Amino acid sequence: QPLSNFIIKIMLVRKRKSFIFAFGIILATIWIITVLRAVNTKSELSNQVNNHQDNHLNADKDHDHRYKQNLQQNHIHDHGDQNHQADKGHKKDDHHENLPHGNAPIKLLRRTAFQPTLPNNLVHNAPGENGRPVSVPKKFQAESKRLFNRNKFNQWASDKISLHRTLPDARPKMCVDKVYPGDLPPTSVVIVFHNEAWSTLLRTVHSVLDRTAPDLLTEIILVDDKSVVSGHEELHAPLDKYIAKLSKVRILRNPKREGLIRARLNGFAATKAPIVTFLDAHCEVNIGWLEPLLERIYHDRSTVVCPEIDVISDENFEYQHGPSGIMRGIFNWDLHFRWRAVSQEEQKRRKSQADPVRSPTMAGGLFAINSNYFKEIGTYDEEMDIWGGENLEISFRIWQCGGTLEIVPCSHVGHVFRKSQPYGFPKGVVDTLGKNSQRVAEVWMDGYKEFFYERQPHLRGHAYGDISKRLQLRKKLKCKSFKWYLDNVYTDAVLPNESVIAKGKVRNPASDMCLDTLGRQKLGYIGVSPCSRSTSTMIISYTVREELVVTDVCLDVSTYSSGSKIQLYECHGMKGNQLWTHKKGGPIRHGTSGLCLDRGSNNSPVMAICNGSPSQIWIFENPAKIMINRRRRCRYTLAVILMGIGIFYVAQIVLSSIFDNNDPTNLSDGKLDQSKAEQDMKMAAKDQIERKIKQARSAQSANDKQKNAAKTQKGEKERPIFQPILPQNHKPAAPGENGRAVDVPKEYQQMSEELFQKHHFNQWASDRISVHRTLPDPRPEMCKSQTYPVDLSPTSVVIVFYNEAWSTLIRTVHSVLDRSPPDLLHEVILVDDSSLVVGHEDLHQPLEEYVRQLDKVRLHRNPQREGLIRARLRGLEQTSAPIVTFLDAHCEVNVGWLEPLLNRIYEDRTAVVCPEIDSIDLNNFAYKYGPSGVLRGTFNWDLSFKWSIAPTSERIRRTSPIEPLRSPTMAGGLFAIDRDYFLKLGTYDKGLEVWGAENMELSFKVWQCGGTLEIIPCSHVGHVFREVQPYDTSVSLHSIANRNYQRVAEVWMDDYKKFFYQRHPYLHDQPFGDVSQNLKLRQKLKCRSFRWYLQNVFTDVILPNETVLATGKIRNPVSNMCLDTLGGTSNSFLGLSSCNSQRETMLFAYTSRKEISWNDVCLDASFISPGFNIQLAECHRIGGNQKWLHQKNDIIKHVHSGMCIDRGTKLHPIILPCNGSLTQIWTFDHYT
Repeated sequence: QPLSNFIIKIMLVRKRKSFIFAFGIILATIWIITVLRAVNTKSELSNQVNNHQDNHLNADKDHDHRYKQNLQQNHIHDHGDQNHQADKGHKKDDHHENLPHGNAPIKLLRRTAFQPTLPNNLVHNAPGENGRPVSVPKKFQAESKRLFNRNKFNQWASDKISLHRTLPDARPKMCVDKVYPGDLPPTSVVIVFHNEAWSTLLRTVHSVLDRTAPDLLTEIILVDDKSVVSGHEELHAPLDKYIAKLSKVRILRNPKREGLIRARLNGFAATKAPIVTFLDAHCEVNIGWLEPLLERIYHDRSTVVCPEIDVISDENFEYQHGPSGIMRGIFNWDLHFRWRAVSQEEQKRRKSQADPVRSPTMAGGLFAINSNYFKEIGTYDEEMDIWGGENLEISFRIWQCGGTLEIVPCSHVGHVFRKSQPYGFPKGVVDTLGKNSQRVAEVWMDGYKEFFYERQPHLRGHAYGDISKRLQLRKKLKCKSFKWYLDNVYTDAVLPNESVIAKGKVRNPASDMCLDTLGRQKLGYIGVSPCSRSTSTMIISYTVREELVVTDVCLDVSTYSSGSKIQLYECHGMKGNQLWTHKKGGPIRHGTSGLCLDRGSNNSPVMAICNGSPSQIWIFENPAKIMINRRRRCRYTLAVILMGIGIFYVAQIVLSSIFDNNDPTNLSDGKLDQSKAEQDMKMAAKDQIERKIKQARSAQSANDKQKNAAKTQKGEKERPIFQPILPQNHKPAAPGENGRAVDVPKEYQQMSEELFQKHHFNQWASDRISVHRTLPDPRPEMCKSQTYPVDLSPTSVVIVFYNEAWSTLIRTVHSVLDRSPPDLLHEVILVDDSSLVVGHEDLHQPLEEYVRQLDKVRLHRNPQREGLIRARLRGLEQTSAPIVTFLDAHCEVNVGWLEPLLNRIYEDRTAVVCPEIDSIDLNNFAYKYGPSGVLRGTFNWDLSFKWSIAPTSERIRRTSPIEPLRSPTMAGGLFAIDRDYFLKLGTYDKGLEVWGAENMELSFKVWQCGGTLEIIPCSHVGHVFREVQPYDTSVSLHSIANRNYQRVAEVWMDDYKKFFYQRHPYLHDQPFGDVSQNLKLRQKLKCRSFRWYLQNVFTDVILPNETVLATGKIRNPVSNMCLDTLGGTSNSFLGLSSCNSQRETMLFAYTSRKEISWNDVCLDASFISPGFNIQLAECHRIGGNQKWLHQKNDIIKHVHSGMCIDRGTKLHPIILPCNGSLTQIWTFDHYT
């Protein structure tokens, strides 16, 4: 540990006398570490061999014990006295020592979560029941406000709620029937309170008594931390009297205010049970809360467990909960606790939604721990005052000293989160929290404490008390370093010195005012205050990502206009609104809008047009002298890398004798290294699974062949289209039948609009339509008499959904079941991409029960949100048929949809086939279709998918209107593919996120690597096309799609990717992940070039450089304003924006056709009266209203009307008679 601290100090200190000195120090330390590690490795390997026989012996004993336990598995008896439970003493399966022996009575071997009984006087519609919110009538609002100020939550609402109120069950469904060991140890519950409201305190107590198995609850100890008498009289004699009537509840009273930390220790000293559980005084434990916590400690005494913490609203006491297992605790370098989504590494480690989440830190209020283990690791730091920092201190200690900290998704406890505290800190909140945090940093963080002091420079030199005992404890427990914690626990932590260009106060010299958050949090606005102040709210980092970061938030500009304020928003790492450029002593320019940060007036800086004024000049002042100069940091890093490589090889030569002469792994008796054995077992298991899958497919194939052979013997070599049977209760006039539209009556329009906002289609209409509704037959007549081979291969259908409406999802499933031949439909796999529980309850247990009744339908649930691409791959893993068909969750397959798709793959396994996609109107669910075999998929150079009419060459190639139509790209939602061929192609690019561009990637891959992509006119599927997506992601879908498109361009488009980057110049330097494996796959499959694709597949593509005369922004020099589509599409109007902006919506092309185009829309002057706006319309390639004349740095003249584009006076240019004025002069960035 001292050695690691020394190395960290070298890397953090800004200056050393010479680089040679640092070189020598690092060289020596690396050499020492290498030698020590080699010796230690030798010792560890020897120990592994010596213990090899012991491991086998212990495994045999454990097997014998499990065998005996299985003999008794059906003997379930009542639990006896729990006093026999003692501390487990050792990790893992030490609980076996407490199992019955000899003549002892047989204890309960298995148990489920305790089921509480409802109160006798339960009134279901009483205030707050089932976690519902409580509204305050107008006449009581003044009293409610007074009580709110007293407790900082709505005590009036709390007082109206029963102490035994019911709550919604917030657990994941798989937790409900979970079975636990019968001999779980009991717990003591410790609850500290100070001036707590009577109703919240007693509701906490009764929730524990009501929802805890009596044999698992030894006692509840209430610790009164010297509550004030005046104003809180009920917390004294009345509380004593009330508690005296409750079984298992005791109260301790501190003679003086101790604070939460020491008060908890007083309560802990009075406990008797082997487990202690700490709760806050304004909680409500939920059903099944305790057993999951105790089980984790039962299996490993060094595991410290926290429940999922749900929110009890401080405003109305509503019990609010979301999905479980998605959040964990972390910290920032101010040493403040933060919630953050579970890392991808942890998501992969967990096998189900019910598995515990390993959390770097705990919130601190609610956790359970083995009592003896709590003592062994030093309980709390008793020198900490009141509360604050104790949660991080115990979190670091648990992890660094050999324990684990987990959040258990099957355990839920509600907690009232107050926005401020109703009581004071005797020494002041700043000094108290500062001292506590200092103690954490000084004891546990080693050299990384410098990052804390960098954020809190005012604490340097402040007294934090004696920490010698805590350091001795750390040494005694042989705790690991903080570097180990960051490398192994909080692996995605961002170290400040890894990403900072400049840091400190940001000063405007002209006013001597500095940027300051003024304590505001996310969604607040940045302010300014005198630079003479010294506070962490003024310390801002300018990072290599060109962000301005204050603690955990970034400076963000979403309104691109002068005078707009700068918001504080969570850093998303995607630049955009958070992109800033700055050079020393210059302005701070917003990268997207081109505006500059101006001092403004009062205490609110604003965005303004850059003019170089003193109010726009900013200087970083670095108060903490620990920043590493970027060049110096590069030299140190390069030196360490080079030295490490050299020393590694030298060490191998020097130390080889240690292993060559006495290598404990070179055993002739066949003893294998344990990790190697585990790998072999995994490989064997994997091979076994693959063999079973192949056997299942072979059996299925053999079965199909037998059936088809029988048909062949009867002379049935061809099969007609499957004809579905009408439902028995079919009503032709019912809503939506035969694909008719559903009208919303006036009295239901408000409800319909509300549901529309939820799913962005008319759910009200969908819910009125039968899940077995009939549809019009849109196929060409020739298709209806087609026959197909009897030995077509069957398919597995994969449908991914997320927060889908019940009726559309179930109608999709039933349309497949109703209209697919049973022998060709192997299975339907529904993949739930972790749909939310709140607002989508029907997609959980009700859906499971419904699907259970359906033949061939299975439901797979992702434990966390994966996005469409990865969710489809999860579904693919579940399939067993030779063909896989992917459908969206709001489709309706039509009659005869499947056989034409399967037939084409039967003819050519490299054919990837799509149905004709008809439209289901999102407003009224009318089924709409047009002629077949007319449209195919293409793309524009944004890599956006678009429908285009098939070219003449393709129409000539096809000899029949029902012949497959070759399509350059697919829409992506609906297609069928040979399963083995899909795997050979590498399936989807696993580096793509959520959805977007996966259709382009697969389309290019299919064509370039030897396959074909076709649309089958005889197969029709209806699809609801939404204009807006109803769900959200951690970053914008636009940003995700752009990253995905980059990956496609980099892997498949060769030199033609330049046309993509012309449309997205800001993406040039954006990261898109590792594509090396994709490039290797392309080489392995011997795929053709993108040039071949354009010459042979998308033959009518228009290459930008073949038709473009000028490109870029179109600038009016006199105003420095540029033409901008403002994100509009066809039928919107052209706008104007500052030319300083860097938006893609400002990049136009002037073509040899005399069109001015952006993507697929052209400037169009269909209204040719003076003063009219210029419209954006789809490019039609025939001149007319879209034909313009322009020469460099001159007017843009509309040929048809003879008028010119004028700057106008507002944010929309207009068309006026040409007069040569400066407002009519325009220039492109580039001319060819």
